[in-house]
Amino acid sequence: MFSKDKFFIFFVVLGASLYASESRAADCSGVNEYPDWTGRNWDGGPYDHAKAGDSMVYQGVLYRANWYTTTVPGSDPSWATVGPCSGEPNPVPVPNPMPNPVPNPMPNPYPGEAGYYVDGRNLYDRCGEQVVLRGVNEMVVWSAGKDGSPEFAEIAKTRANSVRIVWTSEGSASELDTAIRNSLNHQMIPMIENHEATGELGSLPRVVDWWVRSDIVSVIKKYQQDLLVNIANESGDNNVNAPMFASAYKTAITRMRNAGIMTPLVIDAPTWGQDIDVLQATFAELIRHDPESNLLFSVHTWWNDPSGDRVRRELQESVNLGVPLIVGEFAQHAVYLCDQSPFDFRTLLTEAQRHSIGWYAWSWGGVDNADCANQGSFDMTTGGIFGNWEETWGQAVAVTHPASITATSIRPYSIVNGRCR
Repeated sequence: MFSKDKFFIFFVVLGASLYASESRAADCSGVNEYPDWTGRNWDGGPYDHAKAGDSMVYQGVLYRANWYTTTVPGSDPSWATVGPCSGEPNPVPVPNPMPNPVPNPMPNPYPGEAGYYVDGRNLYDRCGEQVVLRGVNEMVVWSAGKDGSPEFAEIAKTRANSVRIVWTSEGSASELDTAIRNSLNHQMIPMIENHEATGELGSLPRVVDWWVRSDIVSVIKKYQQDLLVNIANESGDNNVNAPMFASAYKTAITRMRNAGIMTPLVIDAPTWGQDIDVLQATFAELIRHDPESNLLFSVHTWWNDPSGDRVRRELQESVNLGVPLIVGEFAQHAVYLCDQSPFDFRTLLTEAQRHSIGWYAWSWGGVDNADCANQGSFDMTTGGIFGNWEETWGQAVAVTHPASITATSIRPYSIVNGRCR
């Protein structure tokens, strides 16, 4: 309850803070002056916004952005006043002493899209909060109910903020709707992926045919503000080169945007998800092609990398290039030769945390994996039950490693509360 005494204290404190902000000199050296923007949406793109924490000077006053914004500094709640650059009175009018305690949603940087968006190499929710994906894969479409129940409730016990939902045209639009809703009910961002072009770039157009069906588009639009769309799982074998890949995905992007799908689109690497070099060679071209400039790129680290040297090197290179990268699948070893091709997943967890790169482990275990079943299972759990760990790697990824899901996952405020702060 807001008492009269608290109300009086509120005004005293507010008045003091306003006085301090008007009289304190701010160090504006080296700070961009509006409209010399600080942020851009991809390497080589125009500087056209400020993101949370960026500082700008306008009319001799220093401001700091509260979230992603394209407005004039000081003109709305997306900016906080730091103070005049030289100590003279603040020329900007003193704000209303009773500002809205809950900021309005951030100005939408992508016309027609009001959900998650990619800025630089990072993902943000519709409120401007950065989101680092931490979750698992689950083969929901091949489960008994095709609805994520009870699997999502068990996955949520890890504190995952997202789940990658394996799907195909075997599932109806109504069943997809239910699976998405159940994911959101457990406060996990649903990433839907179509599994029907695995290893086959030539099947990508057929997968896009499914995405642009009116009943599927209707489901996507229904949940658009909280949804990620992974166009095709691992589309392309080891014969796919960068020009082939870019050409195929440009067509896919155009068709899906024209159908009204405005979510972030997630693009898997070829060579069954493993060829990060192709992603590094094509990401900028594909982002420029996308009218929404709203793409994530996903590598599946089914690599023989027992020392972690490759994962260390490739993640660092991707960061240096500015690739908006996630790791869409990984386990304790590669698929080829199974336990004879170990993968240092611990290094992946550590390096991904250091670079704020999202990831999804493969896979939860509600639906059994056939690959490598007797040579180091890819099932994290037995029967999809939290705590019933089938493999030690699954327990480490989920809860015990210092960079596990439980240790590092943060659910965005909007997914927990259904609104911005």
